[in-house]
Amino acid sequence: MKAAIGSLLVVIALVWPRSAFGDDAKRCDSISIDADAHVRARWPDLLTRARVAFEDRTDIDACARVTLAHADKLRIEVTLPDGRVAVRSVTHVEDVVPVLEALLVVPAIEAPAPATNEAEPEPIVTPVTEHVHDTSSPPADRVVLPPTTRPTSKTRAAFELSALAGARMAGAPVSAGAGALAFADVNRWLVGLGARVDGYRVQARSTTVLELAALAGHRFRFSEVALDLVGGPAMILFQTGDRDANEVIALRGNGGPSLPPDESANVFPRLVSGARLHAGMRSTLRTFVGIDAALGMSGTRDDARRLPLATLGLSFGVTAATR
Repeated sequence: MKAAIGSLLVVIALVWPRSAFGDDAKRCDSISIDADAHVRARWPDLLTRARVAFEDRTDIDACARVTLAHADKLRIEVTLPDGRVAVRSVTHVEDVVPVLEALLVVPAIEAPAPATNEAEPEPIVTPVTEHVHDTSSPPADRVVLPPTTRPTSKTRAAFELSALAGARMAGAPVSAGAGALAFADVNRWLVGLGARVDGYRVQARSTTVLELAALAGHRFRFSEVALDLVGGPAMILFQTGDRDANEVIALRGNGGPSLPPDESANVFPRLVSGARLHAGMRSTLRTFVGIDAALGMSGTRDDARRLPLATLGLSFGVTAATR
């Protein structure tokens, strides 16, 4: 009986300290955070902020030891009770608490899974840190980009000279003529002058018409092709012969006096417009084809020498231009 009681006391003496005091020995009241002299001098309130952030947390490993040091960056070293050590470096002082939280938070304990023969690998958690600007010491590697500026529009100007030939008609009268055009192209807006000479024959009378025009318009560019639409006021000057050519020949054949035909000059305003289609716009020498229209009085209603009220023409030519 005494031997049985002695054996029971020995078992209680061996088991009791582990079961009664083992949990208290492992229990820690608060996390241990220390820093070197450089960190304490530069950020005197850093330790207080870190301790306050974790003093009431129950989801962290309170038995871990934290050491803060500073060289070129803040160095955070966390030593866990089982001997594992994690080291992180941050640039900004505001990143210290988020990094410690990522290293110290203990995941919630879930119900144990059924035991298997294969050992599952321990998950690796990579902390995600948020960089916050430190106003006390801006990092040297931070690059401040200059504000973006809107590109300014560049003015493009070119000059061109064209020679053309064509015909105009309005009913029966048909003219054939030639002319020249000079334009300045400023960002595809055109302004220039035009001159053209046409020969009409109205009621057996020859009429030579000189047209001078001030033109303006716009150019629509399509890669190698461009379309010009222009218009403006014009002034026409024309001469007519009063005497019929057959009458002059008859007088000469009958031995009569050789009379020169009476001629007179007329000047009238007109409105002109036109469209030209260019080919080979990337070249300094290109060709074009165009249509034009003119509208305006060129004589009284009773004047037999009066030109048509409106004409429509077709022309083609070449253009030499600067780039």
